[in-house]
Amino acid sequence: STARFGPEQSTFNKISPYFSKLLQRYMPDVITNAGCKNKKLFVKLDIVDDDPIEELPLSSSNRKAVVIIRSLNFKESIAGTLSKYYQKRVFWMYETSCFGSSFTPAELVYLAKHTKKSLRFYLCSLTETVSFSAIWPCIKHLDSIDLNVKNLDVGEDIKETLLYKPCEFSADCF
Repeated sequence: STARFGPEQSTFNKISPYFSKLLQRYMPDVITNAGCKNKKLFVKLDIVDDDPIEELPLSSSNRKAVVIIRSLNFKESIAGTLSKYYQKRVFWMYETSCFGSSFTPAELVYLAKHTKKSLRFYLCSLTETVSFSAIWPCIKHLDSIDLNVKNLDVGEDIKETLLYKPCEFSADCF
């Protein structure tokens, strides 16, 4: 099965030529899993784990959105990469994992607001110091939170809040 679903795969494409044109023009590309490394976005063509990945070409016109429905992994990305893809209408909605990447405070807040299941940061850093209490309202609904982030200020007062949180949580500042 394919990891990319576009207008060509839609059963609605066969209804009429007019409906087909609407799908081609406005339906977003839907992708199962994607990864971001060194300012480039990669996608697996098939769902099987050992299948190769290839760079995802994005249109320069920004007319069609790309929706990643399962997970997005940032690996060694620099601050500003997330903003670049957001401006190109790339959205995701379920899980986010980051390793060795750097983010601006606005990008961290964006990730916190738009991730629906789990947020994992390993050996990541922020360009400016951010208080944990500033992002807590955005991430408290998640099932799993793992934050190993430089420049994230986790104060002592947050322990009381986390005492009643029924999710997997860990935070570490290095």
